[in-house]
Amino acid sequence: MNSHAREQRRRAAEVTQTAPSAPELAALHARAVRAEKVAGHQAVLLGMLAEMLDSQSLQGALDSLAAALKARFDADRVAIALTDATGLKLHAVSQQAVLDTSSSEARLLVDAMDEACTQESIVCWPPTSDSLGVLAAHRALAGRRVSSAICSVPLYDRQELIGAVLLERRDQRAFPVQTLERLSVCLAPVLNLHQQAERSWWSVLTSSSRTGLQRYLGGERPGVRALCALAMVALIGSFIISMPWHIAAPAELLSHERRLVSAPQNGFVADMLIVAGDRVTEGQVLARLDQRELELEVASRDSDIAMADAEFRAAMASYDRQATGIARARLAQARARREGVEQRLMRTELVSPMNGIVIAADASRTSGSAVSRGEVLFEIAPNADFEVHVLVDEADIYDVHVGQAGILSLRAMPGESLPIVVDSVYPVAEAKDGRNRFRVKAELAESTAMLRPGQSGVVRLEAGRMSVMGVLTRRFNRALADLWWRWVG
Repeated sequence: MNSHAREQRRRAAEVTQTAPSAPELAALHARAVRAEKVAGHQAVLLGMLAEMLDSQSLQGALDSLAAALKARFDADRVAIALTDATGLKLHAVSQQAVLDTSSSEARLLVDAMDEACTQESIVCWPPTSDSLGVLAAHRALAGRRVSSAICSVPLYDRQELIGAVLLERRDQRAFPVQTLERLSVCLAPVLNLHQQAERSWWSVLTSSSRTGLQRYLGGERPGVRALCALAMVALIGSFIISMPWHIAAPAELLSHERRLVSAPQNGFVADMLIVAGDRVTEGQVLARLDQRELELEVASRDSDIAMADAEFRAAMASYDRQATGIARARLAQARARREGVEQRLMRTELVSPMNGIVIAADASRTSGSAVSRGEVLFEIAPNADFEVHVLVDEADIYDVHVGQAGILSLRAMPGESLPIVVDSVYPVAEAKDGRNRFRVKAELAESTAMLRPGQSGVVRLEAGRMSVMGVLTRRFNRALADLWWRWVG
C-alpha cells in the first residue's frame, strides 16, 4: 500500500515538472492569436487577389477590389484612383456603376487621395498626433460630418506610384492601418499588371523603344554609340546640305491666241473659201452655208404674218376686245419667228474673228457636205506671239509653280536656248503613253522670227535647291503618297 502511494506521488511530481507555467501559457496564447490574425489577413488578401485576377479587364478588377474592400473593412464607400499622364484619375467607386469624374464629390475624393500620395504615407481622418502636414483635402471631404472616418492609402509598385485607395465610414471607428499597408504592398503589383495589359500599342511601342535604346546604347557599348552619333551627323547633314536640280519635260510651241470658227446651226456647206495655211483678215468670209431651206422658211413666216395680220384687222373691225387681244398676240408671235429665221439666215456666212493664219481646217469639207451645230470648221491663230506648252510628269508637278524660270531647246534649233517663264499650270492631267502628265503654259522671254506653231523640244525648269535627302527620296515620297492614297484614301 505504501509502495502504491509512493508511485502516485512520483507520477504527480513528474506531471507537475513537465506542465508549463502561467507565463508560458499566456505567451502561447498570444502567439496563437497572432497566428490566427495573420492567417485571417492572408485569407483576406488571397481572396482579393483571386477576385482581381479573375477579372478580364482593368475596370472589372477595380470594381471587384472596391466591393471586396467595402465588405471586408465594413466601409460605407471605397474609391480607387489610378495615375496617368495628368495625375490621379478616379476609376471606381463601390456600388456606383456610372462615374461622373467632373462632379464636385469626385474631385474631393481625388484631392484626398492625392494628399496621401503627396505625403507618401497612409493618411487617416480624424488625424492622429503623428499626422504630417495639414490635411485640408480630407477635412473638405469629411465636411460637417463630425462622426466620420477616412483612410487614404497610396499604392506603390517598385517605388512607382500606381494609384490610391480611399475608404470612408460614417462613424469614428478607425481603419486597421497595418492591414491596409500590407494589402497595398500586395495589390499594387496586380493593379499595375492589369494597367500594363490594357495599354495602347503606342505606349507599348514607346516603352519597348526606350528599353531597347537603354540596352543597346548604354554605357557598356561606346563603339555602337559612336557609330550611331556619326550616322546621326550624316543624316542631319543630308537634310542641311542642299544641291540644285531641274525638271526636264517635253514641250510644244503654240500660238498665244487661237480662235475657233464653228457652225452656228445644222446645215450644208455651200462654199469653202479658205484652207489651212491661208492668211486671213478680220471679217473675211471663210465659208458659206446653204441658204435655200432658210429662204423657204422665211417665205413661210411671211405668209403666217399676213394671215395673223388679217385676223387682227377682222377682230378690230368686229369690236371684239377678247378676239382682238388674241389676234394681236398671234401676230407678235409670227413676227418673232420671222426675226429668228432672219438671224439664222445672217449666220450662214462664217467670217474670221481676227487677223492671222488658219492653222486648222477640215479638208474633207466640200460643197454639199453636212455640218452640225457647234462643229469646229476653222482654227485661226495670230502671226506672232507664241506660248510654250510643257507636259510635266505627275511626279514632278508639285515642284512646278507660276513664275518659275526655265530654258527651251527646240529640235529645229538645237544650238539655241530660249528663256521661258511659267505662266500657269493646268489643273487637269492628260493621259499619254500610259503616263499622266499636266500641261504647263510658259511665256517666251524673247521671240524670234524663225519660230513656227507646232515646233517641239525639251524644257528644263529650274526647281531651285533642295536638300540631298530631299533629292534622293523625292521619287520614293511620291510613290509612298500614291500607295497611301490607293490603300487608305
